[in-house]
Amino acid sequence: MRLTTNSSFYSLLLGLITVSGWSPFALSDQNETLDDLFSEELPVVLSATRLKQPRSESPASVTVIERETLKELGVRTLAEALRMVPGMYVGYERGHSPEVGYHTLAAENSRHLQVLVDGRSIYQPALARILWNDLPLAIDKVSRIEVIRGPNTAMYGANSYLAVINIITLHPEDLEGGKLQAITGNHGISDGQVRYAQQIGDVAYEVTIAKHSDDGFEVNDDGSPRFDAHDTIFLSSDLIWHQNTTDFIRLQFGISDSDKQIDDIDASEMTPYHMVDTDNQFLQFNWQQSLSSNTDIKLQAFSTDTRINEVWRACLPALLLSEELYDLFALDPLFTEQLLAFFVGGGPLPSTNDPQVLAQALLVQQRLMNNGAVTTCGDANQNLTEHRNDIEFQLTSQLNERTRLVSGISYREDSVSSESYFNGNASKSIWRLFGNAEYSLEDWRFNLGLMHERDSIIGNETTPRLAVNWLSSSNQSIRLIYSRANRSPDLFEEKATRSYTLRNLDQPVNGTDSFATYYQHTSSSGGLDYEQIKSYELGWYYRSDDQALEFDIKLFHDQLTNLLEGRTSISSFDITNKGNAELTGVEAQVHWLASSKIKLWSTASHIDFSDDSDSFYVKTGAQNTFTLNGFFAFDNGIKLSSSYYYYHDWYSVDFKRLDASIGYNVQLGEQTLDTRLTYQHRFDENFLLDVRNNYRNPDKIYLSVALRW
Repeated sequence: MRLTTNSSFYSLLLGLITVSGWSPFALSDQNETLDDLFSEELPVVLSATRLKQPRSESPASVTVIERETLKELGVRTLAEALRMVPGMYVGYERGHSPEVGYHTLAAENSRHLQVLVDGRSIYQPALARILWNDLPLAIDKVSRIEVIRGPNTAMYGANSYLAVINIITLHPEDLEGGKLQAITGNHGISDGQVRYAQQIGDVAYEVTIAKHSDDGFEVNDDGSPRFDAHDTIFLSSDLIWHQNTTDFIRLQFGISDSDKQIDDIDASEMTPYHMVDTDNQFLQFNWQQSLSSNTDIKLQAFSTDTRINEVWRACLPALLLSEELYDLFALDPLFTEQLLAFFVGGGPLPSTNDPQVLAQALLVQQRLMNNGAVTTCGDANQNLTEHRNDIEFQLTSQLNERTRLVSGISYREDSVSSESYFNGNASKSIWRLFGNAEYSLEDWRFNLGLMHERDSIIGNETTPRLAVNWLSSSNQSIRLIYSRANRSPDLFEEKATRSYTLRNLDQPVNGTDSFATYYQHTSSSGGLDYEQIKSYELGWYYRSDDQALEFDIKLFHDQLTNLLEGRTSISSFDITNKGNAELTGVEAQVHWLASSKIKLWSTASHIDFSDDSDSFYVKTGAQNTFTLNGFFAFDNGIKLSSSYYYYHDWYSVDFKRLDASIGYNVQLGEQTLDTRLTYQHRFDENFLLDVRNNYRNPDKIYLSVALRW
């Protein structure tokens, strides 16, 4: 039975009580506490300006998800952890392809977010995708996730459009020892991990081998079965050499291999699904050096490489693979589609005044009569190779007692290769100059950030951010922020050449060739411009004197212009910078340490849309969101969390889910056995982002057992 909005709160309370088995009398303020979840020290953020700042002085709305929080929630994937962020939505294109959005444009590819892992941008060059499940990164390697809720191109460049997600990992010395872990559950959940870390003098290293797999969604909206499983295995290593307490050299490496089922790509496919194999690897170098007590330098360089192999067997009438029809489509796509509809009895005979089109149509008719209706089969593909090289230098200095400055320069090269997407290769380069100045004046903090970016395809762009924080007291502040940001068109949007060539044909179609190209084909017209956003924010941050209560409230107004609208299919590629939308809303997050044994974390958001050029923008942002997370520690060592997540009117449906996770550690001499049972229940029967995404069983349950030594 679908719950009404008014009953959601009561369902939440009932779930917290019954699923958690909690009552106030079961807890005590003695023995084990939740200090790891809620530090009494003044919280700091690292990502907003690239300067370490108290959260009250940060020129941005920030959500920080700590390592211990991830553990207590029992989350298996990075994307699922982001449900805790106000105004952020997590859905799925397929079971193995999470999609994350903030405020709006939460659709395929998460293309309007910047996602960093230790400063390394992980959005893909060709299609600006975030391959969340292909990252060679174990979730227990994450130290914290900082989410800058708002534009931040001034610090991180194009694609830092709506928000920035910075994933910061633990250093190897923080993981010293070994770990063996297995996770199993319904829906085909089967994960495993082996990790070992050691410190030898000033050098520490860590090596992890892990796998992650499940069956994904199980049933289409029409009741037919889905083929949606995935299986990922990866190897990662991390080595750090500490020259002293502040200076270090760090080298990271990772490689993953992922196999995914795809069941919806092509109506001409002869099997119910095909496999996509993704190989993802990276190499990253970081060097940090203190030149003096007031000056630090950092150098970062990384290289990433992603190879996607996707081939399926397609069977089509020979006419659709003929050179005659291909050439007619190039002359007049609309006439071609009308002519095909006439051939199959679905429309009238089209007319044309173009003699060249008419002559070519006669050749197509002759080709139809000459075995054009005979079916032939071949191998189609969407293979894709993406590569990125990036180097960045950063200087941080304390100019005087009131002024701090961070500045830097970076260079990036992106390149892709694909027959189906680009008919060959495409590339671009980006130069960036950036800086942020912080000036302190008694109870005021002023931040000015600026990024100048030169994209070899799009051109030059300068994006600023100006913020003023008034520290009205020692434990609260009011901030006012204005920022401009942009998103550059990806290589696919700017340089696509779409076509499908079938190889290894059963029988030749054009002469004696063993290959033929599908008649539909198209190209990007190019000449696209940056997508733009102007953002205005008024925020209030408060933390109580006893450190038990913390909240952050944000009022915002965002103006999105130059948005790319249009089709990018193989039959028509007509995107232009004609879109616009305005968003006005409020969001809040609250942390309350009710006692040393109880912590509550709640978030909420409300958004109003106006002046939208397309109803799509309203559809891709939930009008209201609400989350409530409770963390409880018991005297007997049991730790329990219970969470409720709610999206209202996201892609025309509601999302309501209750989670509970209970953990207990057993000491076995010098070893520790960590056990955790996690349960998730969907209250609604709706799809999740895509109408095909449904489970037969609304309950998901999995058990994690880990041995540490």
